[in-house]
Amino acid sequence: MKIQFENVSFRYESRKTQESVRALDFTVNDGEFILICGSSGSGKSTVGRLINGLAPYFYKGELSGNVMLDGRSVREIPQAELAARIGSVFQNPRTQFFDTDSTGEMAFGCENMGYPPEEIGRRIKQTSAEFGIEELLDKKLFGMSGGEKQKIACGSIYAVDPDVYIFDEPSSNLDLTSIRELARIMKLLKNRGKTVILIEHRIYYAMELTDRIFYMESGTVKEIYSRPDFVKKPLSELHQMGLRTSSEELSQLLADRVGIRSDRGYVDVQQLSFSYRTTAAHQNKTLAIQDLRIPKGSIIALIGENGAGKSTFVKCMCGLEKCEKAVIADNGRKLSARQRLRDSYLVMQDVNHQLFSESVEGELLLSDPDISKEQIESILEMLDLGAFLQDHPMALSGGQKQRVAVASACAAHKKYLYLDEPTSGLDYKQMKNMSRMIRSIKENVSFVMIVTHDPEFIFECCDHIIELEKGSVKSTYPLDKNGQMKLCEHFMSRVIDGGRIVQQGKHNELMQKDGIYRTFVNDRKKAVSRKL
Repeated sequence: MKIQFENVSFRYESRKTQESVRALDFTVNDGEFILICGSSGSGKSTVGRLINGLAPYFYKGELSGNVMLDGRSVREIPQAELAARIGSVFQNPRTQFFDTDSTGEMAFGCENMGYPPEEIGRRIKQTSAEFGIEELLDKKLFGMSGGEKQKIACGSIYAVDPDVYIFDEPSSNLDLTSIRELARIMKLLKNRGKTVILIEHRIYYAMELTDRIFYMESGTVKEIYSRPDFVKKPLSELHQMGLRTSSEELSQLLADRVGIRSDRGYVDVQQLSFSYRTTAAHQNKTLAIQDLRIPKGSIIALIGENGAGKSTFVKCMCGLEKCEKAVIADNGRKLSARQRLRDSYLVMQDVNHQLFSESVEGELLLSDPDISKEQIESILEMLDLGAFLQDHPMALSGGQKQRVAVASACAAHKKYLYLDEPTSGLDYKQMKNMSRMIRSIKENVSFVMIVTHDPEFIFECCDHIIELEKGSVKSTYPLDKNGQMKLCEHFMSRVIDGGRIVQQGKHNELMQKDGIYRTFVNDRKKAVSRKL
């Protein structure tokens, strides 16, 4: 399907003073794989919404110019036809679910297209096999991890078999193994001649598939690059453009650090067990943590693959889930679930569930009614949100909403701060701002625990690592020199290298050397150099 933008501008109804995109003129040819990148709030998601018709029909606003699909204006195409021809996978898959179980969700789009039951069953079976998600069928969606939900969202679109696929930050909540699987799915779509629009900050996993790169800035397409020209750009320039480091470049993040001093004591966790009840007679054990010591005064990265139990663990820690046998003690003082709930603040993966006010300023006032105007402005400026003080939070981009939620957490003055994927929609600059903000409040809280798959953010911000595997603690260590090397090994063992995983043995040989190694990408040819 050929997509044309003819002098297109769009202003959201809730932001009447500023256009989200303006004067867009470009063409996407049938079967092209286009990467749209740029900093948070640059208008990337709006482009996707204009193609699939969500703007202005769902996201109300003022549209000028024409968006054309195969020579027809989107405004003239019925919504049912658009849904059949254009499939969209959102940054937060939960917002596009219509069913409560995974198989029903996979069938939903096909049912809307009027396919017979036998055909729907065949498509679900084929999709689940090609995506490798057979084990996720017939499960409750809202007991799944963010990454698992993302896979179901992709599968539900794939089963309908549209002409165009729009992926809006699809890797934001995925571990590196799942990102590798996502890249494989995108390659499958490209080989089938589908038109793919990928909106991303993390660009490395799809570079070998990309035909052209559209770089957006302040609502306009500032530059269009061919892939060979784009991959020649140095890492520093990519960071200036708001793009993220690939896992192959982790060695450049190593820094001189000392171990965490535990002079403020520990929070001890013992016998923490939790199960989701999947049916009346069956429980699915998610967590089984016998003994864990969390150093106070630290910023802890909680890592592990999708479905390892990370989000469930932080919900248990802050008292949102009941763990009656668990013993959680702060320097020997046992904390009840009620105490933990009172003294904790959790920023969830889906921040839409915790934005309530009609302005960004109002969100911080909900956290602390006595906070001063100067304190509000200081927090917002640190997160580059000063210009949005009176804007409605739900009118902001996904990354901006994420920052508002973290700003509210910082303003709440709680003892235990939990952040679930706080950098999922953030570009490089905003990730750095987020890191500075969290480190600035470190001394005012007992600890900050961050669920994350983001290696750049961990190296930038965190002091300590806890790795979960299948609901249990696999390892825990400070992010000193040895810890940094161990963390590199964790991520590099899962790294995408031209569609394959780096050989573990070769990587271990490198990691055992007492020095620095660098992996770099040059026109998608990998090389490893070592400075010993």
